Order: sequence, then structure tokens, then C-alpha cells
Amino acid sequence: MKKPDFSPDWDDEIKRVYQHDIEEFWEPEIAPSVYNAYHRRNEVILNIIRNLLPKNSLILDIGCAQGTLSLILAEEGYNVFANDIRESFIEYAKLRYEKGNIKFIVGNFEEIEFKEKFDLIIGTEIIEHLPEPFRFIRKVQNILKENGYFILTTPNGRYIRNKNPSYFEIKGKKIDKKYIYSADGDMHYFAFKPFELIRIINYCGFKDLKIGFLNSFIICGHMKTAFLYRLFPVRFINFIDKIMTNSSFTREIFSETILIVCRKNTFQE
Repeated sequence: MKKPDFSPDWDDEIKRVYQHDIEEFWEPEIAPSVYNAYHRRNEVILNIIRNLLPKNSLILDIGCAQGTLSLILAEEGYNVFANDIRESFIEYAKLRYEKGNIKFIVGNFEEIEFKEKFDLIIGTEIIEHLPEPFRFIRKVQNILKENGYFILTTPNGRYIRNKNPSYFEIKGKKIDKKYIYSADGDMHYFAFKPFELIRIINYCGFKDLKIGFLNSFIICGHMKTAFLYRLFPVRFINFIDKIMTNSSFTREIFSETILIVCRKNTFQE
């Protein structure tokens, strides 16, 4: 993966994507907490995939944004479909491409007719943007191979800093879809509490569900803790983060992100 050279001729949206990419992936000194949290989440997901699937497996990355996970997986020998509804993200991801088998797809995942069945589908930080999560998860289930895997991350509704209502609190209420599928569709309609997400995933035909938690407020620099990056090495901050996100006493309250890994139940379609 390569770092794109900035062009003043880019439109404003691609310039914004570039700025996010620089802060999240390339230059840790700009915003250390942003960089570290982003890399930590990706590292966990990549290690899970490496342990689950052999190379050459077919993977779909929904809402791939600037394509970090997709590009790394392609470089490591996986066959990847990288999808995002925003053309600017896909165009930028192409600028980062160096090698590997990857197909870029612009469009609304729920409306795309896939001919392929996938070994794994990834949906990181996407479901909280969707007004109909059941429809999304059903679509995922339908295009997975038998016993295929689904990896999902989403903001934690139990996180101490969460201000969004939980999914079950607003279920049945009318949700304005005006911006959700636009290039500026950054609104979070709700934040799932862990038990809500488990119930929905199981209902939609998945099994072997495992739940984890990522990125405590310490690693994210929340609650006025960003100054810790000036005092301690990143290795120490990550050590504290690992304790907080794995402890049964702290993980639900102090972790920003829920991580779900599950498999398609072959008895349901």
C-alpha cells in the first residue's frame, strides 16, 4: 500500500479523505490517539482473519472507506471485493493500491446483486449508519458461503461516553433516510448495546457468535486522557487498554467498540 501524493486538483471530498488517511494511518504525530486506535482495531481484525481463513479466500469488505483493510488483505494473498457507497472513498483507495487481487465496487451494498458467495464478509463501523440493520444482516447472511464468517464492529451503546439511543429504544420509530445513503451520510442513528446485537445476529441466522470489545477511552484519548500519549510510550498505553477491554468488570463500560465474529448457520437461509 502506498501513500498518495496530495493533489490540489482533487475535489473537496477526496481532500477530506486524504486528511483522515494521513491522521489515521500514516503520521502518528498529528493525532496519536486517533492513529493508535485506528491501527489497534485493524490489527485485531487482521489477526482474526489470518487465523480463520487460508490465503486465496474470497472476502467482501462493506463500507471499506479508504480501503485500509481491503488493501492489506489483498497484499497478503486474499481475494478481496472492496465496496463503499461513496465514490470518493473508492477513488482514493485506488490511489493507495500497489498489489494484490482486489475489485473495487461503488454502490449501496443492499442494492448490489452479487453473483459470488463469500468466505468472509467484513462490516466495520457501518451498521450504526443504517436505518434497517435487520435488512443489512440478512443480506450478509444470504451471500455468505456455508459456514462463512461475518466480522462486525460498531460503537458500543454501553460505552461511558455514548450519547446515542440504543437500537431497541428507537425501534419502530420513523427514521429520516434523507442523508443516510449520501456521501455525507455520517449520522449515527443509534448505538447497539451488546445484548441487542447478539439477539439480532442470532435471529438473522448466525452461530458460533463471539463478542469482544476494542479501544478503551485510554487508547482513544477520550475523557481528557490524550495527554497520556505525551507521558508514556504507546506500548504502555496499549497494555492498559488490553486490560480494560478484556476485564469483565470494565470492558462494556470503558470500551468504545463492540466486535462480533460469527458464522453462517447452514440450516437457515
